Amino acid sequence: MDDTLRSELLGTAVPTAVALAAVLLTIFRRPVATRYSERRRATTIFAILVALQAVHFLEEYGTGFHEQFPQVLRLVPWPSDFFVVFNVTWLALGTAAVIGLAAGYRLAFVPAWFFALAGIANGIGHPLLAVLSGGYFPGLVTSPLVGIAGVLAWRSLSAITEAEETWPRLRGILLFFETIVFTVLVPGTVTVLIPRNVLGIWGDTFPDPWTLWHVAALVPLTAGLAVYVRCVWEFAVRGRGIPAPLDHPKQLVVTGLYRYVRNPMYFGVMFVMFGQALFFRSLVFLEFTIAWFAFVHLNILVYEEPNLRRKFGDSYRRYTASVGRWIPGRPYQSG
Repeated sequence: MDDTLRSELLGTAVPTAVALAAVLLTIFRRPVATRYSERRRATTIFAILVALQAVHFLEEYGTGFHEQFPQVLRLVPWPSDFFVVFNVTWLALGTAAVIGLAAGYRLAFVPAWFFALAGIANGIGHPLLAVLSGGYFPGLVTSPLVGIAGVLAWRSLSAITEAEETWPRLRGILLFFETIVFTVLVPGTVTVLIPRNVLGIWGDTFPDPWTLWHVAALVPLTAGLAVYVRCVWEFAVRGRGIPAPLDHPKQLVVTGLYRYVRNPMYFGVMFVMFGQALFFRSLVFLEFTIAWFAFVHLNILVYEEPNLRRKFGDSYRRYTASVGRWIPGRPYQSG
């Protein structure tokens, strides 16, 4: 295994474990009917936590956390682009989750629990790293504030959720891991591996100074991530499967964003790619995005739609007659 990849995987083991814990908490603790003021309080605390985590990331980046922390673990330093993309991705999910938490969407609790746990871990971990290093360690100054906000977010989230009466079956846990693997192997390959490691069309991921182009790029990046996460959630919860031949959904997914357009997941990935092209101001990345979309469209015509017609029959035909392939329209009424 490449030393850099090994460092990235092992060095982010704690955030990965925290993400798993956040998903399990979302599965095992369901939102309860509470007063609007309680949900608003939880949302406000979470929004403050996300903002503090953004400031904390800037301190870490500016003082070289991505170089010093791997060395503590006797690993090679992380590339700056990896560190930036990793953090910006979670911050984008956290920002989208603020809206979802206010509306009471259960899916929004995944990043909410993640930020609460990660905040507590930061509040404890950075002072310990400072003690071990015998002085200042990158991220130390802002870590106490993040830690306090993490504790408050944990308490507020616990107040508006309660434990499920029954544990989910093994199938639910398996679906979670299948979704993670699918995301890494398919969208991850298209949006990261190919442009970064094969085509070499990534630019600087932390430009100095930031311009209006870079700020504007965060809009499609955030929207694309939100759309993609919502779609895979629908596949797992409603369809009981993943969008891959190994474990196709057992039921036709016509809920959520699929009520308005037949291929919203591809839209989500495309928004992310357009955001990357805008962020890097790269015509080549835009051309790559257009070529990818052409391939996706051909694959839908030749493989996906014929396969879905064979599998779901009349129900899929009724669905395609009412919902456009690429152009959103009026919500589909099933039944």
